Amino acid sequence: MKILLVTLSNIGDAVLTLPVLDYLKTIYKDARITCICGARPREIFEGDKRLRRVIVYDKKAPLRSKLALLKELRAEKFDAVIDLRNGLFGFLVPARLRIPWSLRVPRGIRHMKDRHLFRARMAFPRQLRAAESGRQSFFIAEDDRRYIRRVLEEAGLAPAEKVIVVACGARSSTKRWGADKFRALCPLLGKARQARIVLVGDEMDSAVAESVAGALGGQVINLCAKTSVRQLAALM
Repeated sequence: MKILLVTLSNIGDAVLTLPVLDYLKTIYKDARITCICGARPREIFEGDKRLRRVIVYDKKAPLRSKLALLKELRAEKFDAVIDLRNGLFGFLVPARLRIPWSLRVPRGIRHMKDRHLFRARMAFPRQLRAAESGRQSFFIAEDDRRYIRRVLEEAGLAPAEKVIVVACGARSSTKRWGADKFRALCPLLGKARQARIVLVGDEMDSAVAESVAGALGGQVINLCAKTSVRQLAALM
C-alpha cells in the first residue's frame, strides 16, 4: 500500500495530524507512506522510521517547482491520498482511496485531532474503520533525550526536581506577553509548585527569555532557542 499523507504548515497543527499517521500504520503495517509538510514542522516527521519519504512543501515556491512536484507525485501511483489541507495534492494526485470531497465532519467531533482522524477513517473501506490506532505519535530520537538530560544536569537540576516549562513568546504579536509579565509570573509558579522554571521558545523569543533569566538568575533555566522541536518534545 502506497499512501500520500499531506499534513499542515504550522507546528501545532501538524502535531494534531499525528494520530492519522498512527492509524494508517495500524491498519496497513507495511504501508509505504510519503509525507508532505511545511518547513516549520519538518522536524516532527524527519527521522520517523514509519515514513518512506518526507517532502517539505514551500507555499511560496515558483509555480514551475509546484508543477514539477505534482508531476512527480502523480507518477508515484499512490493507492491512497490523505490530504488534510484539502488542497492541490488531494485533488490532482490520482488514487483509489481518498477523503471524499463532500465529507462533513459531525459537529459533535470538535477537537482537531479527532476531526483529522475521522476524515482519514472515511477514506478507507467500512470494515477497516473500527481498527484501533496505535499511540506512537510523536517520534523522539534517543539523541534528543540525551541532549535534554545533559543540559538539565549542567544547569544543576536534580533528577527528582520538579520542572515547569514556560514558553515565553508566540508567533503572533497579539498573543505575546511582555518580559515584565514573565518576570512576575515565573517566581510565583516556582514557589507555588516548588519547581524550577525552564524557559523555551525560538529566536524571536530570545530577548524576552534573556530578560527574564537575567532578572531571576538561578530560579530559571533558559533553553530558549537552544532546542529543536524534537528536543523540546523530549523536555516535555
